[in-house]
Amino acid sequence: MLSFGAILIGLTLLPFNPTTDRGVFVYGYLALDFARGIEVAGMQRSLRNCSDEDYFCADGVVFNIVLPRSCGSIGPTTTWRLGELETTVIGRQGGWRANTVRHGLPSDETYYLHTNVRPDVVFAYSPLGGVMTIYYDPRGRTDFVTMARDGELDRFTTSAIGDPQRDALTMELITLDTFAECRRPAAS
Repeated sequence: MLSFGAILIGLTLLPFNPTTDRGVFVYGYLALDFARGIEVAGMQRSLRNCSDEDYFCADGVVFNIVLPRSCGSIGPTTTWRLGELETTVIGRQGGWRANTVRHGLPSDETYYLHTNVRPDVVFAYSPLGGVMTIYYDPRGRTDFVTMARDGELDRFTTSAIGDPQRDALTMELITLDTFAECRRPAAS
């Protein structure tokens, strides 16, 4: 029997503290453990926290991303870069006109992002909620980047809820902590 504070991946029991800052984040079958420097999705791989004072940054096998620590304006093709890692906005949930509410947060936009390191992976990112969903097809049969650019990812996300194939390709954040939510500038 598993207790709160543990996650079962394969046959390995990994302890975690759900309240630690940037400790462990679980997206579907993908676990990120920054304290131990591992990314687990079937097998254990290296994960590097490459963050600095301006950016959140993670460098793993599937999970490679750089995002701003401070909120700012985001639009089509907004890009953040840290070292060789680059993250680019490729779409917005509902197109460039809709708002969404996730994790009980105030209305906030959700953007679709991809990186130069893993251009086949799409991240759903909300500045106030962080990275909420990862879209990835390890077999390469689903082109999530084109779907996000063409505004078709929303349809895929909502029309196939409960579909085992959709669920296998969509990794939603299931831990309570948010990953890479930005800070609003202090009021002057």
